[in-house]
Amino acid sequence: MSAAVTRLGIPRKNILTLFGSQATYEGVAKAFDCLSRRLCPDSALIIYFNGHGILLPEGSGSGHPEYVFVLWSEEFPFAGLYAVLAHVWMNDLEFSKRVKKLPGKAKLVIADTCHAVGVGQDLLPKGMKIDYGLEDAALMAAAEAGQSAISTQNHALFTMALVTAMDSGARNLMEAFQMAKTATMKESRVMCPHLTQRTSKGKCTEQNPTLEDPDSIVPLFKIKSGRFFPRICGFICNQNRHVIR
Repeated sequence: MSAAVTRLGIPRKNILTLFGSQATYEGVAKAFDCLSRRLCPDSALIIYFNGHGILLPEGSGSGHPEYVFVLWSEEFPFAGLYAVLAHVWMNDLEFSKRVKKLPGKAKLVIADTCHAVGVGQDLLPKGMKIDYGLEDAALMAAAEAGQSAISTQNHALFTMALVTAMDSGARNLMEAFQMAKTATMKESRVMCPHLTQRTSKGKCTEQNPTLEDPDSIVPLFKIKSGRFFPRICGFICNQNRHVIR
């Protein structure tokens, strides 16, 4: 949160946060509703999700793999498909629809997530990027499909690299992402052999962050120079995830 305030110039009153048990399906849905009331057509928005994500091989009845945000629940659901249909977790289709409905000139989703135990490297071709189905927003993803998004007990690797880049002279989030991508790939090659809780059956390899920005909005998010639109908001979601020890 501090980086959003000090480096991106987002007022604290404009930052909506969900931590731990607050990050339920209902909590996230209400947060989107709250944002829809607070934003206006010239707003800029950053949605940051630091948690856990999986790929469902069967999808929600479509027969095609789909990405799912694993949200907080008192008891872990017995099946991923049930969790999506029962509104315990949120799939990419619903997530992207909610983002699309939000007012604003620029929307950026930063997702520092990986996949659950049991999702193999062969589920999707190696190198395929995570696709949240976003149509009018940029996506900054910490890892490609089939890769782990490594974290320690204190921080997520990509997030830490991104914040470090913001503190190291990057002029905008595009430059910060490029710096963070290089640092993440390098550091993950060192950390990967020590990953004790793997999120894939495949061999643990370097983590490769990706960026989808068809409208080239990411460079517009300036660092250390205040706001570039009259109103800018942040939505931060964080919940427990697999870590290396």
